[in-house]
Amino acid sequence: MMAVFGNVYLTIGALTEAESTLRQALDAALESGDPELIDESEFQYGAALSHLGDLDRAAKLLEVERPLDLPGRDPLVARRLTLLAEICLNLGDPDAIDRALEATRYAETIDSVSAAKARFVYAAALRRSGQLDNAEAEFQLAADAFTEADDPIGTSTAVNSLAAIARARGDLERAETLYREALGLRRRVDGRPHPQTAVILSNLGRTLFLRDDFSGALATLDEAVAMLRVIYTEPHVRVAIPLATRGRVLSELDRHGDAEKNLTEAVEMLRVATGRPHPFTATSLLDLGHALNHAGEASRAIDAFRDAERECDELGLQSENYRVPIAIGIAEALEQLGRVDEAEAVLTEARTLPGITDAGLQRLDESLAALETDQPRR
Repeated sequence: MMAVFGNVYLTIGALTEAESTLRQALDAALESGDPELIDESEFQYGAALSHLGDLDRAAKLLEVERPLDLPGRDPLVARRLTLLAEICLNLGDPDAIDRALEATRYAETIDSVSAAKARFVYAAALRRSGQLDNAEAEFQLAADAFTEADDPIGTSTAVNSLAAIARARGDLERAETLYREALGLRRRVDGRPHPQTAVILSNLGRTLFLRDDFSGALATLDEAVAMLRVIYTEPHVRVAIPLATRGRVLSELDRHGDAEKNLTEAVEMLRVATGRPHPFTATSLLDLGHALNHAGEASRAIDAFRDAERECDELGLQSENYRVPIAIGIAEALEQLGRVDEAEAVLTEARTLPGITDAGLQRLDESLAALETDQPRR
């Protein structure tokens, strides 16, 4: 009975109550000594820990012994493998793609929904590695499988990810359309506050910001942040992400004090929630630097960009998605300070980034051309 209540709490997004109730259910299962009950209770409790952001504990609890007993296809093993792959992805584990592919191959022998759930995580790992075409194809397969199985929640999640790929490619109109579709699917099934609803709102808010719809973005992000603060009572990555985007929007609206407050809170929350260097922290520091530049706080902006650079160094991130904006931001701050020679040097050095694309080079060249070279050099 405790497990039933725990799963209800998990379904409606009452995560603290879910964790407490499922912990009690696991204790009862361990006391009973029933292996099947223990396995199921471990999975449910691990899922609750994962939702709460306690990823290391969840991973240890859910680890599946290898080599897998492949002839004995077990739906619970498929669920554990899929959740483990998702946790590895969120932890930045380089083995996430292999784990997700393993989960997909295992789940394909069980049923289409199990396979779609594993395929979704595999697609997410491909997207994180920059393989957008392959990721899009896998997300579409997952969406089709969820739709065929009449699983609108699964379809909503997959459409949300297809929107993310459209946004990454710069097709913001399509991204907005897909995010609104995902939000509609989700709300038609469950109109109550829920982590996934808030995530879609957060993504939609970011897209509206990128489309320069600042009033629409702010209203959407306000709803997302308010919902997430109710769901997560402790620092959590999911709260920090829309909070950081909200800071960027406020900066564009010239509400500089509020912008800095939001972005600083987001960075601090990410550091507490993750306990390690994380790509989201680097992104939030990058956003903080841009906001400080916009506020005319050039020296402090440089500090934020350098912090973002150090975060990338610790993570081994050389992607131009981080390095090019950091270089441009530092150059803009140096230009504000009249140090144009140094700004040119930063942009010129960034042109030598390993594997930089033509698009990255174009952004740097545009920034070089825009420098006010007639300012006094320092």
